[in-house]
Amino acid sequence: MKEATIGVFLLVISFISIEAVLNVGNRKNWALHKPAYQSSTPYKQFAAAKAVDGNITNDAAGGSCAMILESDHSWWMVDLQDTIRVEQVLIVNRGDCCGNTAHRFNIDVLEGSMSARTSVGLCSDVDIIITNGAAVVMDCLYPLTGRYVQIRDRLHSDFALCEVKVFGSRFLPGADTGNWARGMPTKQSSTYKTYSSRHAVDGRYSGVISQHTCTHTVLGSASPWWRVDLIQVILVTEVNIFNRQDCCADRLRNFFIEVLLSKNPKERSLCKHQIEQVVKVARIKCTRPLLGRYVVIQTDGPGDDDDILTLCEVEVIGWKQVTDPDYLRRDNHALGKETWQSSSQYKRQSELAVDGNFHNNHGSESCTMTNPSDMRPWWKVKVGAMFIDTVLFFLMVNTRGFRSKMEVWIDDSYLCGAQTPTTAGAVVSVKCPEETRGSYVKIEKVSQTEYDVLALCEVEVYGTTEERNWALGKKAFVKGGIIAYTFPVNYMVDGDVSNGFSGDACPGFIDINTNWILVVDLGYMHVHVQKILYIIAIGEDGENVPTIRNAKIILHDAVKGIDRRNVCYPDSKDFRPGFVVTVTCSDEHFVANQVLLHGKQRQFGICEVEVYGKLAFYQKI
Repeated sequence: MKEATIGVFLLVISFISIEAVLNVGNRKNWALHKPAYQSSTPYKQFAAAKAVDGNITNDAAGGSCAMILESDHSWWMVDLQDTIRVEQVLIVNRGDCCGNTAHRFNIDVLEGSMSARTSVGLCSDVDIIITNGAAVVMDCLYPLTGRYVQIRDRLHSDFALCEVKVFGSRFLPGADTGNWARGMPTKQSSTYKTYSSRHAVDGRYSGVISQHTCTHTVLGSASPWWRVDLIQVILVTEVNIFNRQDCCADRLRNFFIEVLLSKNPKERSLCKHQIEQVVKVARIKCTRPLLGRYVVIQTDGPGDDDDILTLCEVEVIGWKQVTDPDYLRRDNHALGKETWQSSSQYKRQSELAVDGNFHNNHGSESCTMTNPSDMRPWWKVKVGAMFIDTVLFFLMVNTRGFRSKMEVWIDDSYLCGAQTPTTAGAVVSVKCPEETRGSYVKIEKVSQTEYDVLALCEVEVYGTTEERNWALGKKAFVKGGIIAYTFPVNYMVDGDVSNGFSGDACPGFIDINTNWILVVDLGYMHVHVQKILYIIAIGEDGENVPTIRNAKIILHDAVKGIDRRNVCYPDSKDFRPGFVVTVTCSDEHFVANQVLLHGKQRQFGICEVEVYGKLAFYQKI
């Protein structure tokens, strides 16, 4: 098994599969070299900082693992020193022994200061045994914006963390924390005078009913209700309710907040039963995140004269459901970058599509919008030189012309792809041809009718810069008299840094001729190789693991058929099981598209090979 999944409510915990690893392998690690803390430290060599030192060596004797002693509240925490939307957390487990202590723990995101931290939410609730030497990635159900990531043990036992990586995106100052109800269609059980249901989503917060900023149902109606249609499916996490400030505030109490996928009452899910009176505003978190299109607020009254429902504003907080399975698993290279568009109206400028605000209703004022007279509107962002894999964009939910064809262009010259959305507020994902390179991404709308504007609420560009592991996802094979191997050789370039010899992430080999060559083929990429890393397998509890010593590193140009030897050497002579070997290459002028490891011992176990350097050129052989 290369993949397993466990669900807790809607929380998903995934072991690294080849696909998932390809997405996290080149992501920015926000935890690297940041301050780390833990509830206890048995010895200095097991300090909290060892889990964020960038060294994934997982033999505890190697001095690169944090270790926390048993207590009633064992925990480890990293201070990201920035406000981050946390999306994934990767943990490398101890490999030499005792890996089974890493199970039944929570991963939390917190905000505030070191002396006054408060919880933002639970990223993952882990209830599985992580095997020795395994590296696992946990997906948060939805992004959690905070400064700290904490791992809390629930077994009251000691545990070790050999590396922790945190993936996500920087939270831009001023980005909206999320109201999906603003300006959306509403309805209520009855209406008193002119106090319409829409007043609860008009963005006005005075709380004075005479200013027509509040709703009001007819006196004496039993169990009055109010409903908002979000038009799209949202993962609802919180509902904020604002009460009247002029009088009668005691009426707003003992009510239910429910989330529905459709208008069918049998599909209701309870967010919260609020018994206490709402004094001014109640920020009510659902007991668990709920998927739905409608949010209903209904009182539990008998129908007397005091049974009135008045709401002066309602905010629905959550995250839009996106069907792209890789959403939130890749770094967004468009965030905060320079943008342009063909025209603008209502001050809906181009930069609104890269501000980190995903809300796509008109009332959120977070979407770009071109002029209705612009018959072929376009929008553009400068992402800088990179390999562009996918362009994903959020369309406005309440705008015309969403069925028009949308084209994505790279550098105004290469068509990445095209899509025709079928629903309002769609999230459109366009995948580019393999190894598409460029610096600019343009989205152009092939308008069919007048007043067909281009309204983009957020644009994300996924891919990798040229500062990356060039071996990730490429090919690997072995030349020589191989008579046995445990797992496919390509596992050495899948990005999975798990290195338990008894696991399924490390190919192990026996060579009858004791003369083998491991080939890492970079394909079309020709690189000035500067650094090579390879991860050695590790056994548990004295298990005999074949390591690799004195392997010669050869750079090879398959196009010209030439080699460069004696230019790449390991930085140390420590080749113990579980260690990461760093090899530095000194010939910065030679261009290679293959890296060869040449050895002579009869057995070896390598779990991952990474290749770094500057791209020279891209050429098909």
